[in-house]
Amino acid sequence: MVETDVLGFGWRAIFLVGVPIGVLAVGLAVLLVPESRSGGATRLDLAGVVLVTGGLLALVFPLIVGRQMGWPLWTWPVAAAAALLGSLFVTHQRRMTRRGLTPLVSLDLFKQRAVVVGLLMTLVFYSGQLSFWLLLTLYLQHGLGLDPLATGLVFTPVALGFFASSLVAPRLLRRLGKHVLTTGALLLVVGTASVGLLAYQGGRAVVPDMLPALFACGMGFGLVIPTLVTLVLQVVPADCEGAASGVLVTTQQVAGALGVALSGVLFFGLLGWQFPYASSFAITLAGNVGLFLVTALLVQVVRDAR
Repeated sequence: MVETDVLGFGWRAIFLVGVPIGVLAVGLAVLLVPESRSGGATRLDLAGVVLVTGGLLALVFPLIVGRQMGWPLWTWPVAAAAALLGSLFVTHQRRMTRRGLTPLVSLDLFKQRAVVVGLLMTLVFYSGQLSFWLLLTLYLQHGLGLDPLATGLVFTPVALGFFASSLVAPRLLRRLGKHVLTTGALLLVVGTASVGLLAYQGGRAVVPDMLPALFACGMGFGLVIPTLVTLVLQVVPADCEGAASGVLVTTQQVAGALGVALSGVLFFGLLGWQFPYASSFAITLAGNVGLFLVTALLVQVVRDAR
């Protein structure tokens, strides 16, 4: 799709892959997913939507564009405004609850320790997960000079490992409990560390040696992602599942944006002028190893959190 330049979109044509998948998913959902309705009609908390959207934008936007623009002065007060908007959002949600109205997010959700720890794990894990893909893609294409097709083929073991392990993860969770999450996170630690060490050697010859490590990464992702979702939602009351799902997905997206932004700042800003490309990649990837290790350690906390 990149090489054929579909509709003149260039590399952006890759996102068209989601169109037939989305259409199929909607059709299957209509046929197979039973409808559910709230016990009473509710109104959308528009003020809450504005506050939380503004806060998240103020947090992420300066990190994404700041380095490219040379960190102009406006980025700092905008980032600081994220804390203010977040505080206003919490105050607004409490006021809505006191008035008997339906807030965008019920703050009672965060009184459950398992939910809080699960969201923290989500934040840590997804900060490393999405930046891993970016860093590896940059290294393969700009560091080793692979074209997009060759880079995609290198990612194939990740996809195979993810597909295989995500199919068995629900059954393993019933048998092994939280050990599934620990195992997946440790697989990511080993796989990511191995990729970083091989990249440190430099040269295209290391690519075949990376494939088993990338397969281990895929296995780790496939064990952690579905298990982490189950971990957060299984302790949530039925009437709060919608809000909990929204908070979980938002946490995933914000964590991914933060991880990509911070990894980019470190990779291009701090290391790019001091180390060879392969060394910079390996050093930055070490941060991902730390995040996956923290994910594994947090499992120990969540064991007694229910």
